[in-house]
Amino acid sequence: MPLRKFDPASAVGGHQWITDDFGGALYDCYMWGLVGGSGSIPVVASAVGGLIVVRADASNYYELAALYPQFTVARNFQITWRGKLESLTTSRAAWGLQTDVNNRVEWIYEAALGANWRCRSVASSTDTVVASAVAADTAFHEFTMVSATGLVHFALDGVPITTITTNLPTGALGPFIRSTSTAAGTRDVTTDWVEAFCDRTA
Repeated sequence: MPLRKFDPASAVGGHQWITDDFGGALYDCYMWGLVGGSGSIPVVASAVGGLIVVRADASNYYELAALYPQFTVARNFQITWRGKLESLTTSRAAWGLQTDVNNRVEWIYEAALGANWRCRSVASSTDTVVASAVAADTAFHEFTMVSATGLVHFALDGVPITTITTNLPTGALGPFIRSTSTAAGTRDVTTDWVEAFCDRTA
């Protein structure tokens, strides 16, 4: 199903929900937009169905991002991505929420920084990065972020990893997937689904 905007206020007490399992279509062009270098395109991995692959060309990046940010740290968001890396070399991958590249919260892997998954927040280009104790691999994982006033909790496959309280963005945030190739060759980031919600009233 494409990205859907739910309005279940009477059922769940006024939450804003979105979910996308990327099945049956590449993406909903009214909800997702594309940013990045020339030549890179997001593609559905049709051989296995219902997976979206964001591909970065050599020394380039590509990003699939929501067009209409709906979340803020203060509105107690929760977002989980299920995704995986296709390569651990000369690559950078991110799943998260952003206003723009200088204001975001994200799970990242960057080969140049080390072997482990990292949690990152960025506000006005100043960031806080916490390295997890978990080595990245090419298996599927669930990357979760949960916010409350003044903080964002990070969990990997349901296991709490860290809490960040500094350099948190204050503006509206939308989901995004980003793949970067830092040398020769393409680099793919594969995503199965995303699910997110936040309070309407905070």
